[in-house]
Amino acid sequence: MTRLLSTVRWNLALQFRYGFYFVSAFFILVWVGFLRPLPHDGRINFGLVLAGLMVLDLTITNFYYMGAMVLLEKGEGTLTSLVVTPLRAAEYLLAKMLSLMLLALLEGTLLAILINGFNFNPLPWFAGLLLLSGFYTLLGFAVIARYRSLNESLLYSIISASGAASSSISIRSSPH
Repeated sequence: MTRLLSTVRWNLALQFRYGFYFVSAFFILVWVGFLRPLPHDGRINFGLVLAGLMVLDLTITNFYYMGAMVLLEKGEGTLTSLVVTPLRAAEYLLAKMLSLMLLALLEGTLLAILINGFNFNPLPWFAGLLLLSGFYTLLGFAVIARYRSLNESLLYSIISASGAASSSISIRSSPH
C-alpha cells in the first residue's frame, strides 16, 4: 500500500511537471467562458450539457493524459527502469489511474460548480466521473501501450477515443 501511495504522489507531481493541471485549467476556463453566458432560465438542461461535456473533457484529459504520460516515461527510460524496482505492473497502472481519476474528479466538480452552481446531486456525479475517468484512463493505456510516439498512435487513438465517447454519449442519452 505504501508503494501505491508513493507512486500516486509521484504521478501527481509528474502531472504537474508535465503541465496537465495548466491544460485542465485552460479547458475549464474555455468551457465556463462558453457555457456561463447561456441563459439559466430552464430552457437549457445544464445537467445534460454537463454530462456530455464531461464525456468530451474526460476523453481529452484522461485518455490523452494517460497516453502522454506513458510516452513521456518511455522516452525517459522510466518504464525500462521499473522492471528492477519492487513496483508491480498492476500498482504502476493503478497509481496512474488513481491520480488521473483524482484530477478528473477535481476538474469535473469545479466545472459543474462554475457552470451550474451547486445544483447537482454529488453522489451520482462523483460516481460517474470516477467510473468514466477510470474507463478512459485504461483505454488510453491500452491504445498507447504498443506505440513509441504520439505520431504513430494518433490515427488509432482518435478513432478509439471517438468511438468510446460516442458510445458513452449514446448510453447517457438513451430514453430508457
